[in-house]
Amino acid sequence: MEHKIQDSFLEARLAETVQLTRFDECHEVFRSRMFAKVLDDEEEPFLGGAIAKIDPPDHTVRRKVLNRLTKRDGHRWFRDQGLTPTIPRVLADEFASPDADGVVRTNLVVLSRRMNAELAAAIIGFRAWTQEPGPTS
Repeated sequence: MEHKIQDSFLEARLAETVQLTRFDECHEVFRSRMFAKVLDDEEEPFLGGAIAKIDPPDHTVRRKVLNRLTKRDGHRWFRDQGLTPTIPRVLADEFASPDADGVVRTNLVVLSRRMNAELAAAIIGFRAWTQEPGPTS
């Protein structure tokens, strides 16, 4: 029964779609402010907020920030200013706290979120996250 419900739901959604076959049609739709990207409930936790899945003005703001990575030599900048200082520092924090048996265990989801947050901070120039803490006065 569940498959029939899903199939009929899909059929109803497909009946509402329009197939674009020419470049000029696609170009017109993608440039239109009336066009919006819609995520299913299953996609939202994984793709929500991704540059390809958001609309202006959020898309435009994020695209300007990310352009730094896609312009000439942007990959070198990201490697030198983002990856090279961030990854060793985050891993060193993890290795500094082994369990009683000497083995380091960590939640990879939390670790990857922290690394992504720090890399994002490096991209936007928020140095407080991307540098070692200095001496306190």
